[in-house]
Amino acid sequence: MKSLIKQPLQIALTVLIIFPIMDLIGEYKTYDFQDSLIKGARFSAVLFVVLLIIKKIESNKKSKE
Repeated sequence: MKSLIKQPLQIALTVLIIFPIMDLIGEYKTYDFQDSLIKGARFSAVLFVVLLIIKKIESNKKSKE
């Protein structure tokens, strides 16, 4: 179970770190860090859940074979 969560969590945390930086580069005049961090957290949470579901489906397919 631990290995199932590890990779999606790493990717989601990377998105959480990179998203505010990309937002800063794109909107340097009207940048709002708190708003950008909230958007990044939303994307990270959704990405984590989607990747976790995909990993679980792959795991189930491998166990059936």
